[in-house]
Parts: sequence; structure tokens; C-alpha cells
Amino acid sequence: ECTAHFFQNLELGIVTKIEKNHHELDEAKRGEDVAISIELADQPMLGRHFDVSDLLYSKVLQCSCP
Repeated sequence: ECTAHFFQNLELGIVTKIEKNHHELDEAKRGEDVAISIELADQPMLGRHFDVSDLLYSKVLQCSCP
């Protein structure tokens, strides 16, 4: 799951795809510029509920770890 962090946590949804230079990746490393597709939870809007400058945090689910 992906969360934008500012004054409170806003759950954005589940990351469904990660891409770099139009190539799909299984994971991204810290500091790497990538594009992500998110299956939205409650329809938050970019620019209204969160901004591109907000830090995004991922909740790591036990089932997503090998």
C-alpha cells in the first residue's frame, strides 16, 4: 500500500505497477526515479489531497515479502 505523509496519513491505495523508462520493474531502489500505478482506495486527487512534493511511504505487507 502507498501512503502520502503530511499532517496526517492519507492512504492512496495499492501499487499495481512500477516502471522506469517505459520498462516494468518488480521493485525500485531508494532514490530511483520511477513511475507507479496505484489502484486507488478512496479516490484521493493529486493537487487537492496530496502533491508531487509529498513523501510517499509504502506499507510492506507480510504476504509481499519472499
